[in-house]
Amino acid sequence: MGQNVTNGSAALRVLLVDDHVDTCEVVSRLLDMDGHRVDCAYTAADARVAIDAREFDVMICDMELPDGDGLELLSYARARFPVQGISLSGHGGDIQERGAAVGFSAHLSKPFSVAILREAIQNAMMRNGKNGAHSASKVLPDSEPSRTD
Repeated sequence: MGQNVTNGSAALRVLLVDDHVDTCEVVSRLLDMDGHRVDCAYTAADARVAIDAREFDVMICDMELPDGDGLELLSYARARFPVQGISLSGHGGDIQERGAAVGFSAHLSKPFSVAILREAIQNAMMRNGKNGAHSASKVLPDSEPSRTD
């Protein structure tokens, strides 16, 4: 795999699932600039097709899709291959806790900053064994204004 020009880490194969097309396009470009290979899906059905076609290291997934949710998609993917999950949501509530319960390693509240996204990716790399030690699951706080909108 390639090298991440931002921090020297190994590039990841990322599945980005979000029904907001602009968010997918911006986040995909940012991850691509960091050296990751990104596939975008705008629905749960499209995500399942991508999951059936290839393995991913990380799945960044909106928790509320028109035809499904991130909880089901992470379980679907993990039945096929080991994958780290990062959940996305524009809402609070119990989504963070439910995501953590099924194994999402981080939760990003929209809008999120590029720095928070990169931290979540870095943590996923470490959990995936791509960059050393296994890190603990955590919920990342909201921070600076979004650069994804």
